[in-house]
Amino acid sequence: MGLDYKVGIVLERLREERNISWTELSKKMGVRRCYLYKLRRGVDARSVKPISPTISILLDIADALEISRAEFLRQCGYIE
Repeated sequence: MGLDYKVGIVLERLREERNISWTELSKKMGVRRCYLYKLRRGVDARSVKPISPTISILLDIADALEISRAEFLRQCGYIE
């Protein structure tokens, strides 16, 4: 499983655990909701190309979901 896809799985799980809507999460991060949907799927539906979030976006997700940055990156498979 690619890291891009794993980010989406972790993102969805944490969002549901915290009972945060996609709209609320997008507002907390300052990104469009459609971008979060792309991250969740791991690909851009139109181009079918993988979505590779920047480290800045990954850290913003962690902050918005109130999880430590290191723990979020670990769960996504970026660090051990």
